[in-house]
Amino acid sequence: MDSIPPTPLFASPLVTIIPPTPIPGKPPFSLPVIEAHPDRRRTTTGSLRGRIVRNRFRITVPLGRGGMAMVYLARDVYDGGLFAVKVMRADRRFDEVFRRRFVNEVLAVRRVCHPAVVRVHDVGELDDGRLFLVMDYVHGVTLRKLLRQGPLERDIAVPILCTVADGLHAAHMRGVIHRDLKPANVLIPRRPSPEAVARVVDFGIARIVGSPTITGSSNLVGTPLYIAPEQALGRDVDHRTDIYALGVMMYQLFTGCLPFFGRDPGTLIRQHIGVNPRPPSAVRPGLRLPAEIENLIMRCLSKLPARRPSTMREIVDVLGAFESIPDRKDLN
Repeated sequence: MDSIPPTPLFASPLVTIIPPTPIPGKPPFSLPVIEAHPDRRRTTTGSLRGRIVRNRFRITVPLGRGGMAMVYLARDVYDGGLFAVKVMRADRRFDEVFRRRFVNEVLAVRRVCHPAVVRVHDVGELDDGRLFLVMDYVHGVTLRKLLRQGPLERDIAVPILCTVADGLHAAHMRGVIHRDLKPANVLIPRRPSPEAVARVVDFGIARIVGSPTITGSSNLVGTPLYIAPEQALGRDVDHRTDIYALGVMMYQLFTGCLPFFGRDPGTLIRQHIGVNPRPPSAVRPGLRLPAEIENLIMRCLSKLPARRPSTMREIVDVLGAFESIPDRKDLN
């Protein structure tokens, strides 16, 4: 077992991007342009294993990789607590859009206080210019991995969906729209708390109402499998965009398949925009899904935002009525 070095391994100090707590009396923090220090452009990135960030979090093993960052397990050198450290990909560390999105995740998550939303504890910059976040570590699996085993029983799916909807309702009430809700961004703890049987992560492309919009080479953001029609068309989005994505997830959890299929993103997007999905009961023979839940799913998947449920709270109310009812075979 490696020993903990007495001093930080980085030659230059870490740069805090955002203070840990808002300062009373100060104006709201606006989305900054965060440029890497020019001296760090020549620094060679290497393995982070064994390094300590913020003089406190010792990085151990990688947990996963995404299109924007790597996530590592880290241990608090003072009390042994476990955290997740999300580190920007080395090839993206000088990309202004990606740097803005990285900070955007902090701004979004700090607005929301809910047990279903993974908290960000610290943020900084490594000596090679990569930004990093220190977040809650959730020991468990993603909902995407859980779905590889097939559709979920209703007594498992409903509490997960209620928790996700409740957490996103809290985000929406604070002006935060996730815009990339999908099973890969929902963690299922192995030991869930009574308050949260699921945790929502990755607010990197979240929209904060009233803040500048982050754009890149393309205005299309989100994942084609779960993207709402208005989002795919590049139109203004609101909380009902997340409601559409949750509808796709509900469909998938109960049927084991997605409402739309395609070999390429363009095909998927065209279906989201112009094709009505088949009802879940028509896709999965023998599915005993209450009519109230099936109707809710189809409403969430409406092409027009005005025809979807008005809030995530409405979804929680409908699903919550079935949360403690056994999945009986005599349900129609």
